[in-house]
Amino acid sequence: MGYSFVPSSGDTVRITGDDIISITGAGLNCSFIQLGSASGARKGNGTILFSNSGVLTVANSISFGDGGKSGYIDMTSGGHLSVGSYVEKKGSVTSGLGTIEFTNDFTLTSSASFITFYDLIINSNLALSTGITVNNDIEIASGSLDVGGKDLSIKGDWINSGGTFLCGTGNETVSFDGTSIQYLGSETFNIIVINNSNHIGLTGNVTINDRVTFTTGNIILGDYNFILENTAGVADQSDASHAVTNGTGAFQMKWTTFNGKSFTFPLGDGTNYTPFLITVNTSAPAVPGINPLISVQVTDAVEPNQSEDDYLTRYLTVSASDLTVTNYNWSAYYIQDDVVGVESNVYSYKYNGSWTEFNQADTINNFISGDNGTSFSSFTGKTGLIALPVELKRFDLSLIEDYVLLEWETAAEINNECFVVERSTYGINWEVIDKVLGAGNSNVEIEYNSIDQMPAVGMNYYRLKQIDFDGSYEYSMIVSLRYKSEGEFSFYPNPVFQGGEVNLVGEGIISFKLFDSKGNLVLLQYDIQSSLLLPTSTLSRGTYLGVIHNASGIHSVKLVVR
Repeated sequence: MGYSFVPSSGDTVRITGDDIISITGAGLNCSFIQLGSASGARKGNGTILFSNSGVLTVANSISFGDGGKSGYIDMTSGGHLSVGSYVEKKGSVTSGLGTIEFTNDFTLTSSASFITFYDLIINSNLALSTGITVNNDIEIASGSLDVGGKDLSIKGDWINSGGTFLCGTGNETVSFDGTSIQYLGSETFNIIVINNSNHIGLTGNVTINDRVTFTTGNIILGDYNFILENTAGVADQSDASHAVTNGTGAFQMKWTTFNGKSFTFPLGDGTNYTPFLITVNTSAPAVPGINPLISVQVTDAVEPNQSEDDYLTRYLTVSASDLTVTNYNWSAYYIQDDVVGVESNVYSYKYNGSWTEFNQADTINNFISGDNGTSFSSFTGKTGLIALPVELKRFDLSLIEDYVLLEWETAAEINNECFVVERSTYGINWEVIDKVLGAGNSNVEIEYNSIDQMPAVGMNYYRLKQIDFDGSYEYSMIVSLRYKSEGEFSFYPNPVFQGGEVNLVGEGIISFKLFDSKGNLVLLQYDIQSSLLLPTSTLSRGTYLGVIHNASGIHSVKLVVR
């Protein structure tokens, strides 16, 4: 059914009696619409049906339903509704592919039939008393959007072209839940969730007051900055979800100047999560009253100033604004594909016109690190200038029966007091197994050796800690060897946390004995055959010696209870 006349901007329109009014073109406007009514001569529901080109302007409000009758707006095919406000009594809005624009100040209430939009434009002061879902774009063109403690789910772009977003100070969350790339313009949020496997791209600087949660998909910064307030945090970052600095934009943290503050920048290359961790030990604001910033970018490429044979194809650029940093520690992760050349030759470096060497790369856990830094610049890994205060020609391992023979050779030594031999079963926690005196000063080749009489079953990692007479020290490269006795067995996990269980698995095990550090027998088990489950709830924290007797003989293992 259609109108018998075309309403004007000052008219009130009643659509009742189960009438369906189709909006098929532009230029239709009125002051007020009553949709559906149980009063008057023509009681019934009322519906406005939009075509994809239909445009309707309602200067004041649309009232949905009255006295048990309902009002409906159906924008399945699209269209544009510009309305001052809703009076939500009974009925629904089917947002479809349409655009709804609010032009008067009001509060959107909690009726579930009116809280889903396709495109939403705000040209008023809109407050929420319920969470809303926007299946495409949201634009704050003028006025304000006040979340009022409620959550928003956005599946398109976030555009603020001239209004104000009142993000709240509690747990208000804006979740970006699209299925194609979403773009995020200049804005300040309280909490946001990245939940789009096709990623979020920035078209303006974004500030976070409380938290950003990485669920799936990345934040791609481009030429814009992603800024955290000094009390804000990050959560759940991973290979599948992190920040990518692929342009001039940086991930920034507003930094408080108390000593010992740490933060992990959740950075990666779009596929791999390679964070940057920093602890500022001492700092001071450069300008009192101005929030300082630390900015970090990671680039999946070779540092432009390096020309060594062994290096990483990944570097970080770190800077501080309005902050004087006098001492900090740092570490940065890389992936195995970043390594060119010999990884054990790679050391961590800072470039600031010249190279400053820090530590040898941790080749087990894939990170570079440094202590007592004094200024920021570019960080990467490359061939070390000095691997040891002595010139180490070789460092070799050999398995001789049930022992590991360690042999190394120096070409020259300066102030070399000793070598401390260290071993690790996981490449993380190290224990001292021997100490070998050095030659002091020498310019001739000298050979050294050490024997590990109790290697662990499985992988064993070894390194040398070379100590000078003044107490300074450096570590060698890490070398490794897999040890399996003739009667192979497994003893895991080791170390084990107190209260956990240790598995002894093997064939033909005759007996197992466990001794404490004083040599007291604390466990004896016979006729195990193939497996034993060892509880540790009655064991104190410490180091124990296990003795396994099987068909091939007697074997010793060290058990650490933490």
